[in-house]
Amino acid sequence: MKKQDRPAENRPEDDITEFEGAAARLENHLDRLGVTEKDLFNAAAKVRERMLTEVYGLEAEELVQP
Repeated sequence: MKKQDRPAENRPEDDITEFEGAAARLENHLDRLGVTEKDLFNAAAKVRERMLTEVYGLEAEELVQP
């Protein structure tokens, strides 16, 4: 089977550059809003706990094992 090349318009280098640009814009936007890394980690923990509770039916007490 012959390997097909990606079209020139979708080069991996272009994708990386686009991703890095989007990441920088997001970081700048979060800085302007005053959102810290700690805020993001806290929000992720809340989402994880809610997901475990709603999707798997686990309560917060069940998540902590002695």
